[in-house]
Amino acid sequence: MSAYSQYPESAIKPKVLHILADVMPGGMETLLLNLVRQSNLSGGCENVIAVVQMADEEGSLRSSLEKVAAFHDLKSDSFFSFDFIRKFRVLLREVKPDVVHCWSHDSGVVAGAIGRYLHHAKVTWAIHSLDLPSRGSYTWLRFNVLKILVGAASRLVPHRIISCSDTATYSHVDFGYPLERCLTIDNGIDTDRYKINPETRLRVRNQLGISENAPVVGYLGRSHPVKRIEDFFAAASILMEKSSEMHFIALGFLPGGLYPEAKSAYDRLPDPSRMHILGRLCDPENFIPAFDVTALTSESEALPMVLMESLACGVSCVSTQVGSVSRVVGPHGKCVPPMRPDLMADALLAELHAVDQSSVSSALDIRRRCVDYFSIITAERNYSDCFRQLANLNPVPDQIKTATTKDTQIIHLVNDVGYGGAQVLLKRLSIGLKEKGFEQCVVSVLPLENIGKLAPEFERAGISVFSLDMEGPLSGFRGVIKFAAMIREKRPELIQTWLFHSALIGEIAALLSMRNPKTLWSIHHTRLGKESSKFGTRVVHRILAWISPVRPRKIIYCSKAGLDLHHECGFDSSKSELIFNGTDTSVYRPDPAVKAGLRKELGIPADAPLIGMAGRYHPQKDFPNLLRAFAIVQQAIPGAHLLACGPEVSRDTAALRELADACPLPSQVHLIGPRRDMASIYPALTLGVLSSCEGEAFPLVLGEAMACEVPCVATDVGDSALIIGDTGKVVLPRDPAALAAAMIELLKLPGDEFEELCKAARARVNRKFTLKTYVSAHASLYIRLSELQDVDGLRHKNRPPPVAPVAASQVFIPQTKAKEPAA
Repeated sequence: MSAYSQYPESAIKPKVLHILADVMPGGMETLLLNLVRQSNLSGGCENVIAVVQMADEEGSLRSSLEKVAAFHDLKSDSFFSFDFIRKFRVLLREVKPDVVHCWSHDSGVVAGAIGRYLHHAKVTWAIHSLDLPSRGSYTWLRFNVLKILVGAASRLVPHRIISCSDTATYSHVDFGYPLERCLTIDNGIDTDRYKINPETRLRVRNQLGISENAPVVGYLGRSHPVKRIEDFFAAASILMEKSSEMHFIALGFLPGGLYPEAKSAYDRLPDPSRMHILGRLCDPENFIPAFDVTALTSESEALPMVLMESLACGVSCVSTQVGSVSRVVGPHGKCVPPMRPDLMADALLAELHAVDQSSVSSALDIRRRCVDYFSIITAERNYSDCFRQLANLNPVPDQIKTATTKDTQIIHLVNDVGYGGAQVLLKRLSIGLKEKGFEQCVVSVLPLENIGKLAPEFERAGISVFSLDMEGPLSGFRGVIKFAAMIREKRPELIQTWLFHSALIGEIAALLSMRNPKTLWSIHHTRLGKESSKFGTRVVHRILAWISPVRPRKIIYCSKAGLDLHHECGFDSSKSELIFNGTDTSVYRPDPAVKAGLRKELGIPADAPLIGMAGRYHPQKDFPNLLRAFAIVQQAIPGAHLLACGPEVSRDTAALRELADACPLPSQVHLIGPRRDMASIYPALTLGVLSSCEGEAFPLVLGEAMACEVPCVATDVGDSALIIGDTGKVVLPRDPAALAAAMIELLKLPGDEFEELCKAARARVNRKFTLKTYVSAHASLYIRLSELQDVDGLRHKNRPPPVAPVAASQVFIPQTKAKEPAA
């Protein structure tokens, strides 16, 4: 048995048929070659490869693939031809695969459907891009029709969808992919093939007439508009003017094969003799060690392997900030905005200077990052685990029978069951999970008589609620012992903790119970400021960061902002799961009758602009910012009213009363305290607002208001910008003038434009942030953990590096937070 083998030689290997268009060198095709080679060593799977049409093109990977797997060239025109369908069916009858793995969108639709419905094979799809490819070759109508077709097929054809990055996953979820079937497996490279090689460095430079000490910028990529090769040439032109010693090596294309924009930029190079273009090569490992820095100028990438290959060769990288490239580059390079060759040139120059000052140990550090995080050994093990499970398990999480989930006992441990955002979300999730057959109970850390107003709602849904009655140090110790005894008695398979204190209590009790249940942490915060959070909470947060590598099985973040911040704070990124909060759009919806009723109750004219905000009175909500902004709004729109609701949000709170009375028309400020009928509040609003200064993760109030066709204005905290998108406005925190200006701008829109904005707000929530998706994603995660028993979950088993934060060591210039990141 091979030294790399992880399966007994007697183990049955699932037969996997890989289907793709061709095997010309590219990131996806190289990954396939790496996976099949490693699969042969590990004994994971038996692999068969089929392509639509190869035509034995020069430079293809065919000869390399034929050495490691059975290879079939179907010699057809396209996946959509009758010739391909006929030949593929013959191949399926001959090969009899357990799994058909489709490497492209079109192969997934056609070959996947044939494999699943006509030959009863398990089907997996691959995601290796942020969008459908070849947008430029289609009309707008044809492209979007194809997108709809693929989105619909993604719910009917694949049993599992394997994505190379979460960024790519969420971009596909945006046009219909079911999140609950998606799992992330990072790309991997052969780190024995790509390595630091001083001899290769000298040989290549001698062949090209480049001196040993001359700075060299490398590029590797095919000639395609998405690669923005014209920006590479433009940056090279700038650098050539600055340094007469600098050289450039480009792999993957020849000048004659460049698309027009790239060819034009190439023709403008000041000194083409220093641009060494070597064409398509099957052995880039014999050239990359000659680089000092690798440049990537793409406008769209998912998880590019060329950066991994460069790191493995000890070469740092400068890349455009697209997809998940910052996770690959990490501290060993820089990221700049796309389509800015001037900034790319500056970053390359800075990185070349850093390389000039570095040592051999620095190159080893760069390589170590790739070996630790992006090895093909880890990637292949994860692929093989997925294929093996599909060969023996039920195919689709949504179709798993109740008998499967009835045995999955889950305990939700939460600080309290009061009216908090996380607690309300837990209630909605647990009810949705119960409908799917999961047996659960909820345990409150604090006594129910103090903060337990949601307890009856859980009980009415058939979900038991218990309390640890923890109020002080002594009762706290008793509570931990009580929870440990509960774990021993109930023997739960999973314990999901909600908020920081519950996470620490849950981990201590799990250890004391001696049962070692799988634990999951749910994180619903971003930054913990000194003004808005207690010292004890910040201490607990720090402890959780320390123990995160060894204790929880998964850490679930409800927002991208929270995920990024906690990675910065030291939380183990290999356990991260990003599941956006969900809104029940059947409950939160526009309702003219509700609108009229609330306005009549409060004495607000039917046609008056009504701005509303829901939230507890707390420093992080920054109600002073809201009321100061509304005072400015009233000066511009005297008929405007403000409604604010939440615990302690009333005129009994002195600070709020003073701010309300300072408005030009105080009688039009309605502070109505806590309300449990928010579905009867939002439809009455003209505009929703969130004035928070910090601490927000994924504010539910925005999604709920938008689902009622209420556009929103929010401060740029947490994922507010991601939720709102282009359906409202986002402004900086603690700036009442900016908040007021945004509200005034929306309120003064023409009626038809404002109506379109209202419709777009609800459509965005329906498309991206529904409760159904939230529940299904949790159910899928629970099932994966249950199926794997003592093995880590399928997603991120290879311990990916943190998402690189926007920091001076990693991003060349400060960047404005994107208002529409890929979801």
